[in-house]
Amino acid sequence: MSIAKYFLPYTLCLGLLWGALGTDAVKAQSATSFGGSVVGLPVPYLEPNPATSTKLSLGKSNLPWIVFSDRNDNYTTTSPGGTLMMEKLTFMQPFYVSEEKDGYLKLLRFSENMVRGLKLKDKKHAESVGWIAKDKLLLWQRSFVDVATRFPNKALTIINDVEPLVAGQYYFDKKDSIYVFDGPDLKNGKAKVALHNYVYVFKKSDDGKQLLIGSADQFVPREAGKYVKGWVSSSVVQNWGHRLYFAPYTFQSPEADVVMEKINKDRIDGLEPYKIDPLIDTANITLLGVPVQTVDESGIVTNYAIDVFNKTNNKLLTINGAELTYPGLINLIKNRSKINIIFVIDGGNAMRNHFASLTNTIQGFENSVETIFNKQNIKYGSVVFRNPSSCGGRTAKMELTEDFRKLTGFLREQSKITSNCDRGNSEQPLFEGIGEATNLVKDVAKQTNLFVIVGSTGNLGGANPSQISSIARRVADVEGRMVMLQAYNSTQTTFNDFIVQSRKLVSSEAYYAAERRKFQLVKGEAFGNQSYDFNLTDSISYYLDFPKNSLIQGGVVFPTRGSSLNNKSFNVAFYRFMDETREDIRSHIHSLDSAFRLTGIENANINPSVAKSLGGKFNQDVGESMPHNAFKFASMLKFSPDLQYQLTKGLDFDLVLNTGEFNEFNSTLSVMTGDNLVKDDNSFRKKLYQNYIEAYKKKWPMYSAGAVDKWTIGKYFSVMLGLPIIHNTFTDMKVEALKNKKEMTLETFEAYIVYLQQVMAMTRSYAQNQGKFFSNGEQYYRVRGSFFNINAPQTTSK
Repeated sequence: MSIAKYFLPYTLCLGLLWGALGTDAVKAQSATSFGGSVVGLPVPYLEPNPATSTKLSLGKSNLPWIVFSDRNDNYTTTSPGGTLMMEKLTFMQPFYVSEEKDGYLKLLRFSENMVRGLKLKDKKHAESVGWIAKDKLLLWQRSFVDVATRFPNKALTIINDVEPLVAGQYYFDKKDSIYVFDGPDLKNGKAKVALHNYVYVFKKSDDGKQLLIGSADQFVPREAGKYVKGWVSSSVVQNWGHRLYFAPYTFQSPEADVVMEKINKDRIDGLEPYKIDPLIDTANITLLGVPVQTVDESGIVTNYAIDVFNKTNNKLLTINGAELTYPGLINLIKNRSKINIIFVIDGGNAMRNHFASLTNTIQGFENSVETIFNKQNIKYGSVVFRNPSSCGGRTAKMELTEDFRKLTGFLREQSKITSNCDRGNSEQPLFEGIGEATNLVKDVAKQTNLFVIVGSTGNLGGANPSQISSIARRVADVEGRMVMLQAYNSTQTTFNDFIVQSRKLVSSEAYYAAERRKFQLVKGEAFGNQSYDFNLTDSISYYLDFPKNSLIQGGVVFPTRGSSLNNKSFNVAFYRFMDETREDIRSHIHSLDSAFRLTGIENANINPSVAKSLGGKFNQDVGESMPHNAFKFASMLKFSPDLQYQLTKGLDFDLVLNTGEFNEFNSTLSVMTGDNLVKDDNSFRKKLYQNYIEAYKKKWPMYSAGAVDKWTIGKYFSVMLGLPIIHNTFTDMKVEALKNKKEMTLETFEAYIVYLQQVMAMTRSYAQNQGKFFSNGEQYYRVRGSFFNINAPQTTSK
């Protein structure tokens, strides 16, 4: 099944658009010099694109034409093309247009309350500031749109030509920003924008070598200077599609690796295979997925960001003199991102009255864990340890699983056993339980293993330094971190033993973990003079010094004597343990990444794919002056047009939307669901059908809506939302079936409405959690195609 038929091949015809807007919206050009009105915005400027002519401005709308100085040190003159200067303009200063003549505009000083429609409200106070050439102005308030879809074109700050690779110091700072200038001559630096982030193109120079960019796709006049950033070279900005992305269902290894292998076997074109950069945060799809540029019968053409430098042979020395290679860094990152949480719980008689409530508390942890870590990277395990002489049962364990329900089911069964224990406060085999927990993760010892240890009484038989050292080393050897919680505290010595033993154990494990960490650190930030001291020792909790020394191995939490650990303290301690672990992992990886970024910056390490792209432009200076090695280069990939075939290999189509687009997307989906209608009205289906027609007319006023009722619902989704839908029950049904009970039964219609309600709920929930990220200071949302293709594999994160 080809994707091409799901995309309506619209080419925006401005002549039809002007005709469709009617005589009230389109006015003949007025040559007033001060005739009581301002000039209307030319219709083509409502939705400009790279081919929009600035020479001709035929057809005016009823909106006032507001223009902006596109540079600093702009000057107006007293007459069109004159030499007598009248006023100096600043960057993005707004003006009304009062007259147009021979490529020049006469400007009026802007005031928000100055006009009503096109009429001047107070002609006496209207102030002319002179004439200026149109090519020195930004003539519209929107960035370039995609002609075929009418969605705003996104661009990416990424290298696409040789100049930045030869003279990087003139384009980039020493971190991750591109210099932005206050004029197209690129002489006076004005600001910076983030590298490998989204921008929007508002204007290009006549030769196409300079671009005026912003961080939003449209703006109001008073905020022009906030959102329009300035001018950059076109060699560091690349068109990056409009909203549609092609991506695997998950970016996580090893699942993503399997998908990559499958799709690269059938790749039609591209300089190098599609792969996932493990150094990029998986919450940000910008560089991990590939934006769709064109779709036709020949294939799906996408943009793809490839590394400028080959970093495979890069290496550096850690603080203990060991050698860490770049492949070693990648493996470390992959392992650190996989989280195994093992609940090690005392199942003895002292827990007789506490195990059940503890199980209920743990049941609520799943959402907290998934808020902090990626769901697909988490596994759970458990060990319940008991003194067989006092509780009639041996230690029980549950192997690692991705299913949190299996964990809670296991704990409920163990709770029943503990509830039948005899009364008492016997010592329990705490160290044996922790040892069994390390055995659970021995095959994933390089991953992040978090031990949540809950007990009450001390270790069976006490604890000597050798025992503590031995068990601490076992935990450190599996990259373990511990938080030890006392469920109940009493005056008996054994309860205090638990606290003392826990403190010694966590402190000792921190020492061994620190020694291991020295093989993976390039800075000494984790080793201050008090790296292993506890600085919070009240009766609630204490932790290793965070964030000052950044070595988070765990902590101890205990209640006051005679009381139980309450649910709030348990939740706070657990969440803090998870959150600080995440921050420590990020800090560690960032430190290593920062060090590796400064290695291998030389011409000999330029990626052969980049050299091939540059062709005859490639020379011995390429790459030598770059500030770091993390730069990407804009390339392309082409895939088979058979969408259904692609989806069976683990791929999906997603949308990336800015805040305005996301709100519009939800609004359109709400109209399609009929949220503005009374659902028990007898005419609901007919009115819903009319919703679909009216929504189309609003988006495409220049075209007849006569054929829309014959469209499939799948095609309607593609045209209105930009999302191809092929994998659900309703794909091939006609839009007209919405009002026709014979073509769509009541049962099917109701199922369709429920389907829309479900995808709306999933989309909004995902967007507010895993599906949002920031780019150049603006918020973006990811809409998962798998939510809409309901027969495709369902996932909630990548």
